[in-house]
Amino acid sequence: MRYNTPMILYHALWQILTWGREALFALLRPRYWRLFLAFQFEYFLHSSYYYVDKNPEENDVFGYTPFFTAAQILRKIQRWQGRSLLGERLLDLGSGDGRFLLTGVAGFGLVGLGMEQNERLVAKSQAITHYLQIKAEFFDDDFMKGSWIGYEVIFVAWTTFTPSRVKAITDKAVEEMVPGSWLVTLSEPAQYEGLTVIDSFSAWFSWGMSRVYLHRRYCCELQSDI
Repeated sequence: MRYNTPMILYHALWQILTWGREALFALLRPRYWRLFLAFQFEYFLHSSYYYVDKNPEENDVFGYTPFFTAAQILRKIQRWQGRSLLGERLLDLGSGDGRFLLTGVAGFGLVGLGMEQNERLVAKSQAITHYLQIKAEFFDDDFMKGSWIGYEVIFVAWTTFTPSRVKAITDKAVEEMVPGSWLVTLSEPAQYEGLTVIDSFSAWFSWGMSRVYLHRRYCCELQSDI
């Protein structure tokens, strides 16, 4: 993808605004300030974009979920299911630099696993996790090869994924998710019986605004229980 000057300026401005919103979010919510500072320390010389391929394939385009957006998504899930997420398991498919997962662990008490093929981003996520001493793990592996069984919340930012990749993820989610668990996708919902869209809304991401879809896994006979 080629970038012209207006696009570069727009992207730079968006990154500045995102950083400002993250800083304000952490300032107003003390439970996140250590997480925010850990990211500033790890990215003191370079942003997370420095560690990714500048000409990626469709399935490997990098973008991150700011802390405040991750918290917004998880609060909505918590509100819909009517109870705390404390102690539940979160799986981040293509976890990038780990912001979504670490927000869930630090702010909501989730136990997290992130799977990401970029070894440099995984190393950054692991360093932050070690520093903060929180219950999260990150692996540099293809998430399609791992098990998704036993996770109450699964997050995947499939905005740039190919249709075949989206279908493969959806098929695996339907096969392995237990009833009552949540699948969060961006830009488009999963099209499959048994995954019901409970809520959708626009939210702020590193690349701009995007639509978030919250699905809940139901057995066919439970579809009417929403």
